Amino acid sequence: MNGKEKVCVSFGGGRIEDIDSAIGLCNWLELRLDLCTFTDNEYINIYQKKINTIAADHSPKTTVNLLKSIELGVNIVDIDLDNADFDLIYTAAKENNLQIIASYHNFEKLPEEKELMEIIEVCINKNVDYCKIACKLNTNKDILTIAQLYENPRITEGNMQLLAMGLGEYGPLSRLMAFVFGSPFIYCSYIKELATAPGQLNVFDFYKIYPKLFV
Repeated sequence: MNGKEKVCVSFGGGRIEDIDSAIGLCNWLELRLDLCTFTDNEYINIYQKKINTIAADHSPKTTVNLLKSIELGVNIVDIDLDNADFDLIYTAAKENNLQIIASYHNFEKLPEEKELMEIIEVCINKNVDYCKIACKLNTNKDILTIAQLYENPRITEGNMQLLAMGLGEYGPLSRLMAFVFGSPFIYCSYIKELATAPGQLNVFDFYKIYPKLFV
């Protein structure tokens, strides 16, 4: 195992010419639709490649962009739990037999564990495939809280897969720990200058670290 099977390259703001290189480094590709400027045909070509493609967006045009990605053939749709059009996008994804990530972001702090467990329960009740929790970690103890989420019986029993990670200076370590504790994949940037989240590992750095930490 070389780690590639659990790497998701988060691609935002890069050139279309870099896509094939990025795909060669991972089994999952997240396209940040609010940061990419590809044409419909370019998106179609990406979605047709043999890789798990994820559409994500954090802009005012989120709903339009995600619905368009569903139409063009993406595999997985990331819908923010706070999105007012969650049900609309969810229904469109389900009608097209796509997988769904329900995501929660907090760029200021990590909520108490009880609240995080409630978020997981909401995602289970919505019958999504993945629950993504990405929060700013302000202390090293927050990393342990993230790790404990993977021990939630509702997760370990296989009801849904969890993608829990930290943002900020403790983000890289929390993401490596998530790799160990059972996250289906971890997000890495394609190049450091185009990271799509604070604390995101660079994919090239990950491949340097991986053989030293995991055998």
